[in-house]
Amino acid sequence: MLTGALGDPRDVAVVETSLELAQTALSRAREHEVHVVHGDLRPDALLWQSGRDRPWVVDLDDAVLAPAAHDLAVATFALRRSPDDDAPTALLAGYASVRPLPPLDDATFEGLLAGRQLHLTSSLLASSTSALRPEVEAYLAATLVRLRTFLEDGGLDPRLTAQG
Repeated sequence: MLTGALGDPRDVAVVETSLELAQTALSRAREHEVHVVHGDLRPDALLWQSGRDRPWVVDLDDAVLAPAAHDLAVATFALRRSPDDDAPTALLAGYASVRPLPPLDDATFEGLLAGRQLHLTSSLLASSTSALRPEVEAYLAATLVRLRTFLEDGGLDPRLTAQG
């Protein structure tokens, strides 16, 4: 669906190459222990209650059997969009305080982030929600900028827009 929405063969190549790297990253991540994971862990999926030292995790409709790195990549993607540049590092430090981080190299982890970008873009293209339809063109353009940067620099920055 995603490549079908693109007219320029260079854009199709960016998406196809990114997809291959994301699939390789997921295969590498699956070599490690698989758990039931949230599947869409981000700040909106945490509810804090006064007097409680841990949040309630909500919105479990995307829960899947996957490596822990999947949840960390999804959460990192969301936190990289925040204005707090330290949030992704704090997430990983917090996770590491409870259990060891998945033994993945940076390229594999960034590939998982690229997979998240591809998933979100595909989901938006497939959405029948009329309120989301006007966002498709701009989000698709931003996705291409993000994926080009990922392919060139090895890191995925979800804050990039179509203008860079």
